[in-house]
Amino acid sequence: MAILDWTSIWLILCCTFLIFYTAKLYTLKKALADLFICLGVIVLLGTNIVYLVDSELVLYIRWGNILTTTFLVSSIFSLIRESKPVFARFPLYLVYLPFITLIFYPLIMNTHVISNIVLGTFQAGAIITSLLIYALKQSMGENYGYRIVSILVLLIAFIIFWFPISFEFSTHVTTELLIGFASLIFSYDIYRNNFKRIADEN
Repeated sequence: MAILDWTSIWLILCCTFLIFYTAKLYTLKKALADLFICLGVIVLLGTNIVYLVDSELVLYIRWGNILTTTFLVSSIFSLIRESKPVFARFPLYLVYLPFITLIFYPLIMNTHVISNIVLGTFQAGAIITSLLIYALKQSMGENYGYRIVSILVLLIAFIIFWFPISFEFSTHVTTELLIGFASLIFSYDIYRNNFKRIADEN
């Protein structure tokens, strides 16, 4: 089994933890942001399963990547909306605005340069915006330290993937390992901030 297959298995296992905790958190808080994160990670898990079955199914993998990113961008939109007072929130339908990309994506998906620019821009926007949001929440006294660390790990993975340098290991292997670690840290943050705290209070 190739090393990329093993990293896909690693990512599937890490994604499973994050899906479990985000789904459980959604049932607890009913926050749309948590639902979008859960759905995005489910698509990421499915993409890696497709890769394990047949790595030549590039079309499905590309669709999985853009769909995962779209869910994560929508989760950021939802997080921004939910962080505002009720009277200052923008309309709910704007949370779904990133999904318009899926309508136009077939027009550019065969143009690798343009599709990579769109995907990279979406990913960078989601990572940087979420980092700013949670850093602001942390500065206001909320406990999101581990979540910030997980986003920083994702930022490193993003930089390594899109701006590769001379490196001993494969860029894809390193990126998937880092995404897996970020998923585990994010999962632990959800557990610590929600379920462990509830268990301690009881």
